[in-house]
Amino acid sequence: MQESIQYSSIHKTEPPKTLIRSLTLSVMESLEKTEKDRDMLAELCNILQKLDSLKKEAQAESVSAKSKAIIEEKIKQCYLKRKQLIDIFDQAFRTRAHNQNARTYSETPGELCSRLVDLTLVLDSEILVQNDVSVPENKRISSLNKVANLHNLRSHLQQCLKDLLKDIDKGEAILPPHSEFRRYGHPYVNPVTPQEVSIDIYSFAKKASPFNKESNHILALASNGHGASLAYVGRDGRIRSSVLDRWAGTKYTFLLSKSELAEMSERKSPIAEKMHDLLVYSYGAFPKYNVFESAFPEWLDWLLSDLELKAADIDLFISSESNFATSSFRLGSQLNRWLPNAHIVTDVEHHTVHQRQAFWQSGLEEAAVLTLDTCGENLTRLDDYKICGTISKMDQAGRCQVLREFIFPHASAGLIYSIVNDHLGFSQGQEGKTMGLAPYGHPDLYRTAVRYLRLYPDGSFDFLPFTEWKIALQNYTSERPKNKDADFTQKHCDVAYAGQAIIEDIVVNAFKAALELTGLKNLTYAGGLALNSVANEKANIVAEPDRLYIAPNPSDTGQALGCAFYAAYELAGWSPRQTEIPEYLGPQYNHDGILHAVHSSDYYTTQIENPELTVAQCIANGHIVARFAGRAEFGPRALGNRSILADPRRKDMKDYLNTRVKHRESFRPFAPSVLIEHASKWFDLEDRSPYMLRVVNVPGGMREFIPAVVHVDGSARVQTVDKRENPEYWKLIDAFYNVTDVPLVLNTSFNVAGKPIVETPRNAVDCFESTDIDVLLLEDWIISKRPIEDYKRVSR
Repeated sequence: MQESIQYSSIHKTEPPKTLIRSLTLSVMESLEKTEKDRDMLAELCNILQKLDSLKKEAQAESVSAKSKAIIEEKIKQCYLKRKQLIDIFDQAFRTRAHNQNARTYSETPGELCSRLVDLTLVLDSEILVQNDVSVPENKRISSLNKVANLHNLRSHLQQCLKDLLKDIDKGEAILPPHSEFRRYGHPYVNPVTPQEVSIDIYSFAKKASPFNKESNHILALASNGHGASLAYVGRDGRIRSSVLDRWAGTKYTFLLSKSELAEMSERKSPIAEKMHDLLVYSYGAFPKYNVFESAFPEWLDWLLSDLELKAADIDLFISSESNFATSSFRLGSQLNRWLPNAHIVTDVEHHTVHQRQAFWQSGLEEAAVLTLDTCGENLTRLDDYKICGTISKMDQAGRCQVLREFIFPHASAGLIYSIVNDHLGFSQGQEGKTMGLAPYGHPDLYRTAVRYLRLYPDGSFDFLPFTEWKIALQNYTSERPKNKDADFTQKHCDVAYAGQAIIEDIVVNAFKAALELTGLKNLTYAGGLALNSVANEKANIVAEPDRLYIAPNPSDTGQALGCAFYAAYELAGWSPRQTEIPEYLGPQYNHDGILHAVHSSDYYTTQIENPELTVAQCIANGHIVARFAGRAEFGPRALGNRSILADPRRKDMKDYLNTRVKHRESFRPFAPSVLIEHASKWFDLEDRSPYMLRVVNVPGGMREFIPAVVHVDGSARVQTVDKRENPEYWKLIDAFYNVTDVPLVLNTSFNVAGKPIVETPRNAVDCFESTDIDVLLLEDWIISKRPIEDYKRVSR
C-alpha cells in the first residue's frame, strides 16, 4: 500500500492496483518513461483482468453453449488486443542500440509484464480460496502452499524483468522482433484448447543481431535434461564433438551453473523444486554433475587439444535449450568471460536444433525432416506449451519450412515410451533395455492398448492420457521389477512389447506423413525416438523413402553439432557440406599420450606394425579383444574405435562376455559389425547402416552361423563397415573373414555396465586391467594378460 501511495504522488494517474502488485516501484518507473507508456500498461492490465474474468465466466456450469461461443469470441479478441498492446509498448525498447556483447533475450518487457499480471490474478484467486471458511480445510492448506510458491515465482520474474531493463538501459539487450515480422506457416489445431492457431516458425537466432560474417571458428553447447555436449566446426572443414559423460568419465553427468545448482539443491523456487524432483524421478537420485564455471574451460581445452586452438580463437558461440547453464537468464550474458572474442547466441529452440541436427549432417540437397522426442522447452509463442515433434522440409539454401508441430503431452511418443520404461524399473537413458526386452513379450496388452491409439494423416495421434496409461500398466502388472533377469515376469515382457509396438505404429505413421506433407522422397530424422532402431527399420520398410538419413547421435546429447551447423550455414553463411559427417569426431591422441598409457600397464606389451591379423586370430580363438583407435565415436554406439570385439559364431559368447566383462542383462543383444560388401548376404539389408541405428532380420540360413549376434526374434542391430570410412577397422574384420569365412565380428561398447564408453588411452588401459578382457589393441600396441602368442595359438 505504501508503494502505491508513493507512486500516485509521483504520477497524475494512479495505475490499476493489480499492476502495482505485479511489479515493483523501481520497475514501474523504468517502464513508464512517458504518459503514453503509463496508459498502455494500464490498458494491458485491464485487458488481462477482462480475460481472466471471461475465462472464469466460460467455465461456469450454468453458461449455455450459445453464450459460451460468444464468450470465447470475446476471449479471442482480448488475446489479439493484448498482443497488439505488447508490441506497441515494446517498440520504444527496440530502438535502443545494443553493443557487440549484448545479451539475447527471448521475451520483451511487455511480455514479462503480461506474465506478471497473469500471475498476480492467479494469486488473487488463491488468496480468496484460502480465506474462504466455506472451503474445506485441506484445500485451504493446499492453497496456502500454492500461494507461497507463486510469490516466489513472481519474485523471480520481477528480478528477470529488472535485469532485462538494466541491460536495455546500458544498450546490452537484444529483443525478439515485433510479431508482425515473424513468419507463419500452416494452421495447426491445438488439441488442448482445441483452437486453430498459426505455427510460429520464426527462427529466433537467425535474426538475433548482426555479427561477423567472416567467422572461422564456431563453438556450440547443448545442455539439457539428457546431459550436455560440445561441438566445434571450423570453416576449414574440421569438426569435433563430444558428450560431457565421455570427458567427465561418469554416465548421466549434468552441467549446471553455480546458481542453478544452489537453487535446485535448496529448492529456492517452484521452478527449481520441480526441476530437482524431476531429475530425482528420472534418474532415481539427483544425478552427478559438473559445475559449468569450473568444468567448461577444461572441457573446451580438451576438445580443441589437437586443433592448436584456444578459447580466444572462437568467434561465434551458439547454445541450445534454455533449461540449464547457458540460457539468457543464467550465464548467457557472461560467456564472454570464457570466450572473449565470440559473438554469443543463446536459447535456440530445442526442435529448431533437432531439425538442423537431422538435415545439415546428411549432405542432402533437400529432404523431409522429422523430429520426435518426449518434449522440448516451454515456448512463450505457444502459451508455454512444449513441442514433442515436428515435420519440416529443408534445403541447402537454409530454408526450413515447418509444416506440423506436435504438442506435449497430447502427442508425445517419447512420453508413452518413458512411462513404459519407468514402469519396468529402468531409469531415463535406459530405453534401449525396454527395446531389448520387447521381443520376449506377447501381444496381449498391445491388442488392448492399441484400441485407444488413433493415427492421423498429418503424423499426429491420440492415445490414452499419460495418467491413464500409467494406471493401465499398473493394473496389468503392479510389481515394479528391478534390473535383474529373475525379476522379469512374462507380463513385464508384455509391457515392453506393448510400448515398443505402439511406438512403431506412431513412427511408421510419422514417416509416411513427413514424405506426404513435404512431397519429397528423402527423409532425415532426429530426436530421442530416432535411437529406437527397431522402429526405424519398420518405418523405413513401410514408408519407403528413397534415402533415409538418421543422424549418428540423434538424441539431445548430439544437439551441439546440430547447433554448430545451424550457426555455420544459416547464421554465418558458410557453404554447406555436400557429404554426410564422419562417425568419429573426438580429439586425436598423440604418440606420447599413447606411449604413456602403454607403459603404465604391468601386463605384456607388444608393438606390431599391422596388428589386425594377430588380433583377428585371437578373436577367432574365442578370446575377448578391446580396440582403441583414432578419434572416439560421435554418437552413443561403439563403431569400432572404442569397441569390445568377440567371435559371433560361438553360442556361449553372449553369456561369456556378460559374465566376464559387461555384467548386463541377458535379454539385451549384442550387435554385429559387418563388411559392407557382404552385408546383404548375411542380413536383410540392401544399403548402408554405418551408425548402428537399424535393426534388420537375419535370414534363417545364416542365424546358426552367428548365434552370438542374433536376438531372440531373429534380428540384429547392424553396423556396416566401409573401407573408405574406417580402413583399419575394415582391415581387422577382413582379417577375421580370411581366418573364419565369416565377414563380421561381435561388437559392443568398450565399457562396463554403468560407466560411459572409454575416451582416453588411460581410460582404455584402466578398463582393460579392471575386467577380464584378454587383449587390448591400443593403436598399434597390443597389451595382453598372457603372452600374445598364447591367445593366437590356443582356443578358449
